Amino acid sequence: MFFVLFVLKKSRAKENFPFKKNVGLPQMQVMQKKLWIGLEGMEFYAFHGVYEEEQKIGGRYVVDVHVHTDAQGAALYDDLEGTLDYEIIFHIVKKNMAQPVKLIEHVAHNILVDLRNVLPEEDTVRIKVRKLHPPLGERVAASVVELEDAGVVSGKD
Repeated sequence: MFFVLFVLKKSRAKENFPFKKNVGLPQMQVMQKKLWIGLEGMEFYAFHGVYEEEQKIGGRYVVDVHVHTDAQGAALYDDLEGTLDYEIIFHIVKKNMAQPVKLIEHVAHNILVDLRNVLPEEDTVRIKVRKLHPPLGERVAASVVELEDAGVVSGKD
């Protein structure tokens, strides 16, 4: 989603936004209101699983998390305070992957709950957890759970 902001007064533009010099046309800046921020391919060795053997031996997991959030401050001013620091995403995922559970659905849910505690309620969150080579008796690349939570729909635009 994009919106276009037209600023006709030079003085107001200089106060509020870092625009380039006017070239005879109204000053214009295109800003993306929201964008996707994420981490892909976070790899962990964890002890999730229904079977006792999985809980003892463990296995490899890959997690992807994407958050659709407002990052205007970062885009306009190159400021980390104006966006979601993806280091927060990583630490939340790492914490949840270190806590053994039976099902990857539960891992994804726990990650979502922790992310919701630090994100604006209107942000959309996508989480994908892959359990590599699950013990099914034959070669299988991964079992996968994908979770999407659209958050609260805001009346604002």
